[in-house]
Amino acid sequence: MFAENMSVFFNIEEHADEATRLMPDGSVQKAAVIFDRPDALFVGDMVQAANVEILYPVGSLDGLDHGDKLTINALNWKVTSLPERTEDGRMMKAQLKEVNA
Repeated sequence: MFAENMSVFFNIEEHADEATRLMPDGSVQKAAVIFDRPDALFVGDMVQAANVEILYPVGSLDGLDHGDKLTINALNWKVTSLPERTEDGRMMKAQLKEVNA
């Protein structure tokens, strides 16, 4: 096995987006995330909303929880699932829903 250098993928200047989270104490937490936002899913003749999710390194958004709000690419999002570890244990993923400011 070899260890991948994940910092390449979580470089905001290259592949990642910056997520900003307002903490309860008023401070701001920022983290690089991979933002997966498919346009839509087509099932037969129906259009269904796609699952929007973020992928981020463990520890970069400590304590992120269902209902928390993030800003990514100047849009506001709400976490709609409990964040889960990926199979390799090095990443977390959470589903999001766009919300009005």
